[in-house]
Amino acid sequence: IGKTTGEVLQTIITSEERKQILENVNKNGHWKGEKRQKNKNGDTLHVLSSISLIRNVFGEPIGLVGINTDITSQ
Repeated sequence: IGKTTGEVLQTIITSEERKQILENVNKNGHWKGEKRQKNKNGDTLHVLSSISLIRNVFGEPIGLVGINTDITSQ
């Protein structure tokens, strides 16, 4: 509480991967795939990530929502 996601988890992706994910979200309205993240202790986690585009009543993009599921032990 009181911290952004970026302060707690660091996503490990290249700028090209980030660009491809955002292009996919903008084109299709969503993206789903696997990523790696580091938690505040520096441990690497493997996560299944789902990102969806949020639009206002006029259909204009206003934000993103994402859900990450830890799949490290799988």
